[in-house]
Amino acid sequence: MQPSRPYLGRAAPASRRQRKQHRAARTLIRETFVNRKELVTAVAEHADLEQKTVDAVLRSLQSTLEGAVAKGDKVSVPGFFAVSVGKRAAREGRNPATGETIQIAAANTVKFTAGSALKDAANK
Repeated sequence: MQPSRPYLGRAAPASRRQRKQHRAARTLIRETFVNRKELVTAVAEHADLEQKTVDAVLRSLQSTLEGAVAKGDKVSVPGFFAVSVGKRAAREGRNPATGETIQIAAANTVKFTAGSALKDAANK
C-alpha cells in the first residue's frame, strides 16, 4: 500500500488559453486570501476601469487611512467598515522560551470594524 499524499487541489490547466480562462473564472469569494494584484484586477474588471487607475485609488485609500490613524482619527464608511485607533495598556508578560517575566510596553492598535453590508455578505 502506498503512503497517502496530501490533497493539493485541482491541477492547473495545461495550455495558456486554459490557464487564462481559469484565472478569469476565479472570483473574490473563496477560502484563500486575495492579494493586492488580484484585488486590483477584480475591481478593474467589475468597474470597467484600467488596473493602473484602480491601483492608484487603492494606494490613495491606504495613504488616507494611514494618515487618519496616525492622527488618531476614526474613518467610517457606513455599511462597509470603520477604522479607529485603540490603546493597549502596558502589561507584564512571560518569555515562553525562558519563563522569565518581562514588561510589555503600552501600544496603539488599529481597530477594523466591518459594517452591516459587509457582515451581511459574509453571512449569505
